[in-house]
Amino acid sequence: MAATDVINAGDYVVVQKLGGEHLRIVKIEKKMNILIEKLRFMSDGALGQRFGLFSVAKLKLTPAEYEPEKPQPAEKEEPKGPSSNESTDKEDGRTAVLAEAESTTEEAANPAQSRQKLTQDEILQMKGAGTDAKELVSKLVDGSTHFSERTQYAKSKYIRKKRQKHSSHVLLLRPTVRMIAQSYYLKDPERICNLRIDQLSHILTLCGARSGLNVMVFEQTLGLITAGIIERMGGKGRCVHLHRGQIAQSIPCYQSLHRTPEMLETFYPLRISTLMNNGVQEEDPQEPNYMEMEKQEDKEAAAVTYNKKVERLAKERRAWEMVVGDAEHPGSIDALVLACRNVDPLDVLEKTYNSLQFSGTVVLYSSVAEPLVKAYNWLRERGAVNLFMSDAFYRTHQVLPNSTHPLMQQMITSGFVLSGIKVKVPTE
Repeated sequence: MAATDVINAGDYVVVQKLGGEHLRIVKIEKKMNILIEKLRFMSDGALGQRFGLFSVAKLKLTPAEYEPEKPQPAEKEEPKGPSSNESTDKEDGRTAVLAEAESTTEEAANPAQSRQKLTQDEILQMKGAGTDAKELVSKLVDGSTHFSERTQYAKSKYIRKKRQKHSSHVLLLRPTVRMIAQSYYLKDPERICNLRIDQLSHILTLCGARSGLNVMVFEQTLGLITAGIIERMGGKGRCVHLHRGQIAQSIPCYQSLHRTPEMLETFYPLRISTLMNNGVQEEDPQEPNYMEMEKQEDKEAAAVTYNKKVERLAKERRAWEMVVGDAEHPGSIDALVLACRNVDPLDVLEKTYNSLQFSGTVVLYSSVAEPLVKAYNWLRERGAVNLFMSDAFYRTHQVLPNSTHPLMQQMITSGFVLSGIKVKVPTE
């Protein structure tokens, strides 16, 4: 068993209830209390175990094996007269929907006359005693006085929803860009500039993120685009990340991604102040005076801080050497990616466009179209080719026999993407 396949304290883990819709990204530690969709457990049982499926009983985690749900046999139907097969299928679909709606409406209007023999206290008592979810759902089915009156479709839907609600299994998975993007989009899409996973894939495709590429990124999507580019590089290439302040902050998406030492080497943070000051950095860090320190712990901590600062400034110096350039002699950046939420992308584009080499790709993303229209005109005036601005409409659909419809409660909006290629304009 490889060390990277094991959950250790300090690792980022994606937590998902089996059959649930929500994803949580957690930095797992010892004696940590985790809650996901009303399922609560302690983290100690996951430490030292492989990523995968776990069973929860009395707040404790134990590794479990996945058992696929067995399909239920179809019911035999009596002939319904000389009507055609098409009209029969439609009638069955309408009957199933009406029966489910009537049952739900009746139970909601008359909660005291519920058709379930088991009380809420009995259900909570069984869950507290560690009753398995399958056994609990089986007792709920037996206690339902109107289960036999349901259609086959309504029965399977009832069982599926009850298993999802009372599931005692949880998935602990290694974070990937897809999971991170889905987690933040479902939780708070505005923090990542309403960037959906399909739009993220579009951006990564347009900029040509791949092994060995040099990319400059300025983004306000919590490090999501940076994480996607570095993951695609696979440890070969350079990602120059423009950031405010002394160190790169507010990038939890990048920090929660599982990064190998090779992937860490591709991350080159560059302060915006250094870019604006033409590469002038802060003064070289002074080596700490170990003679004035009494405790060994203080000396070790000071040495670690000093080495990190030296490494950061060295990487920033190499990043600046890549981006320095002018209109006639551009830098060595192959792709420029800008994703802005409360900053005008044109302001950033004007400061970074010279870093992009000829035939390089520029990709801009914004949740509104107006700033990209100004950037489109600015790029066209400078001879950029293949300029194209697009948005995408996305909806999830349920596709089942006699029950195909879009998911009603979902966000369908995202942002706009502008892309183009920089070329050298001949002078007269």
